[in-house]
Amino acid sequence: MIALYIVVALLVAAVWVDYFRQIDVFDAEKNAHLLLAFALGACTVLPIFAFEYFRPADFTLAMGPTWGEIFLYFLVEVALVEEFCKLLPLLLFMRFNKKALSEPLDYLLYVSVSALGFAAVENVLYYYYNGSAIIDSRSLLSTVGHMFDSSLAAYGIILFRFHPKKYHWSIMPLFFLAGVLAHAIYNTIIGVAPNLFGYLLLVVYYMFSLSLFVVILNNALNNSPHFSYAKVVNSHKVTNRIISAYIVVFTLQFIGLMAELGWEEAIYGISASTYSSVFILSIVSVRLARFTLIENRWFPLKLEMPFEITSTYLDFDEYGPQGNGRGGGGITIKGDPYNETLITSYYQQNFQLVPAQKRFTRIGYPHRAYLDQKIFIEKDVAVYRIKLFSATHPNTYDVLYVKPKRKGQSFTKKGTPIVALVSCALPPEEITEQTPMRDFKFIEWCFLKPDN
Repeated sequence: MIALYIVVALLVAAVWVDYFRQIDVFDAEKNAHLLLAFALGACTVLPIFAFEYFRPADFTLAMGPTWGEIFLYFLVEVALVEEFCKLLPLLLFMRFNKKALSEPLDYLLYVSVSALGFAAVENVLYYYYNGSAIIDSRSLLSTVGHMFDSSLAAYGIILFRFHPKKYHWSIMPLFFLAGVLAHAIYNTIIGVAPNLFGYLLLVVYYMFSLSLFVVILNNALNNSPHFSYAKVVNSHKVTNRIISAYIVVFTLQFIGLMAELGWEEAIYGISASTYSSVFILSIVSVRLARFTLIENRWFPLKLEMPFEITSTYLDFDEYGPQGNGRGGGGITIKGDPYNETLITSYYQQNFQLVPAQKRFTRIGYPHRAYLDQKIFIEKDVAVYRIKLFSATHPNTYDVLYVKPKRKGQSFTKKGTPIVALVSCALPPEEITEQTPMRDFKFIEWCFLKPDN
């Protein structure tokens, strides 16, 4: 079974290394550097073992029966040591290969890949001693948790290096301690409440951590020196790759359970964890793929869930040409949807703007257009300023705007994005982040296609 455990641990690590490769759109890292960071992270287990083996007994902190004593044990004996060791590969890159760290995301990438190397070794040990039953929780919760905890330390370095006017050097040790604290809280929840209540509490804590992780990654992308609206994260592709890989992980878990417990027990064991695993995977795979890319924007870190429950929709999706709105509601995962990132791929390029309805159209026929600028208005809603060229006078154009369709059918059958074509009475230079959506008037639905 050890071979299966190693394969699963490496596959889980590969999922998240691939994830960082997919979101590293502005200045991709070399594969050799990623492999080195992973190997160094795996090797950080060795100094931890050495510390445990050689330290005097007087320096050992015993785990007490109370919550406070358990937390103190995990804080000092586990989290502090592990977070320092996982940070070492990044520090080595900062000392000996500074050229590899050209943008904020690089710091998060290398420390996370280091954490993945550490987590891979740790996961094999946990699988060996506890069996295949914990593969789903370790691969979804613990592995991502390791990346998040280590990223907090790296984020402190990012703030000091890329936002020096606002942050003093002391921000670095503070965020390192925040990572240690986050790690200790996670372990404490597992240690004091190993039951259904404890699992639910752990999932809630994990969701808060996930939201913070996304903001950290988003800020790193926004403040890249290589930032360009022409380069986008293909969120649909990222989500599909994560889900596909985890289907393989869960399949291997089922094989492991069959080998350990037999057919019937394996079915029962995998069924018991299916609902929670699918829920967590659906949130993680979508939320970690969605970013609001605004150049030089620093979003504040705040505790929030990665999804929201909405009671009404107020968007162009619910407005026809007559402007009649409809109510609705549901659970929405936060972040920019895939449709919007696809539109951004037309940034500062010519394209064809085609009416969605051939019979009832105000622009009449397909027009050549140019996506001039991405603009953020009130509540960080993105609209795209376009030049809509006249068919009879090629050098004459109207300045209009398009906004992606977020609800319902947002793609044509050929996979091209559907947008609301809108106008605004304000001059382009007067449209700011305080401009409300109501200042834009709906014209008609259109879709974008390449200008051949």
